[in-house]
Amino acid sequence: MFTKIKQLLMKQFTVCPRTGKITGLKIGERKALLLWILLGLASVIWVLIRVVPKPSRTEYPCQKVAQPIAAGFIAWLLGLIGSLHHAGERASILSGVNWIFFHHTPGSPSVSK
Repeated sequence: MFTKIKQLLMKQFTVCPRTGKITGLKIGERKALLLWILLGLASVIWVLIRVVPKPSRTEYPCQKVAQPIAAGFIAWLLGLIGSLHHAGERASILSGVNWIFFHHTPGSPSVSK
């Protein structure tokens, strides 16, 4: 019984082949990214739903936890959008999309080349 539980648990960790000690978690990058996006969106929505109607709720403990997560998510999202935009033609995600804030007209001077 305990060996099966140990085998199941050890599938969740990376183990040093020489010593057998746990060296890390086997969380896939996609799972971690999906978890970050879901947690960030949930935090932003939670802060907006609770704080916008009554701003004094910013002092609630749940808001003190959600606000830094939401701010970090928004900063990460803006950085991602900015770096993808900066990559220009190499970022196939943004090709063919007109962004209001990042619209570049041909012939106008750009900041960096």
